[in-house]
Amino acid sequence: KPVTIEVGKSVERLKLNTKERLENVFVEVRELTILPENVPKLSGKVYVYLEVEVSVETGETEGEIEFKVSKDWLIENDVDKSSIVLKKYVESEGWITLETRIIREDENYVYYAAKTPSFSLYAITTKESTAEVTTITGITTTTQKAIATPTEKTPGFEVILGIAAITFAIRKMGK
Repeated sequence: KPVTIEVGKSVERLKLNTKERLENVFVEVRELTILPENVPKLSGKVYVYLEVEVSVETGETEGEIEFKVSKDWLIENDVDKSSIVLKKYVESEGWITLETRIIREDENYVYYAAKTPSFSLYAITTKESTAEVTTITGITTTTQKAIATPTEKTPGFEVILGIAAITFAIRKMGK
């Protein structure tokens, strides 16, 4: 059975799904004005960037995030309510779109829900938004060739090789 945590602000609630009983759950939801350095901004219209941290003693937890978007923001930004999605930042893949659905609306907000396989960074944004690509110029790369140089010789190797050659020659002559 999922555990529901009421949050408030842009994120209304989190539903945590786990097979085991949850104890010592830590949940923190932050609206970000600045993204971490390694995370690209999305181009297009972004309602808010979020960081959702969920720590439980039983390990990874999947869940569902319920969030809301102001109807005033939708009107001001000429955004159709059906084009809002929740995007999750995955380090190896970048921004991925989570399946997002409208669950209700009132006179001020449209409420959405999106399932997530884990918790991290998110953007409440439009379907059309994509990661901005920053082009860096003026980088100089220096490549240095590694050259193998012989190390000290193994002492006595020539003597052993000489004895083996003489032994082979004597056997050959004896036949």
